Amino acid sequence: MSKNLKYITFQLSDDKKAIVVGKTSSDADYETFLKELRPDACKWAVYDFSYKLDDGSQRNKLVFFSW
Repeated sequence: MSKNLKYITFQLSDDKKAIVVGKTSSDADYETFLKELRPDACKWAVYDFSYKLDDGSQRNKLVFFSW
């Protein structure tokens, strides 16, 4: 995943034979991302989650969602 993207969602193609990119965003926060997770179809997403530790150091983890 590119460093300039915050998240990518994937979904089945219309003919249900391939997985395609549904949406990408480079500036969405976590709450906005959660609103994109609609329960109406089989989809997947990767989110670049950023957080700080108690010592102030910044960390990032890629989180995979499947529903």
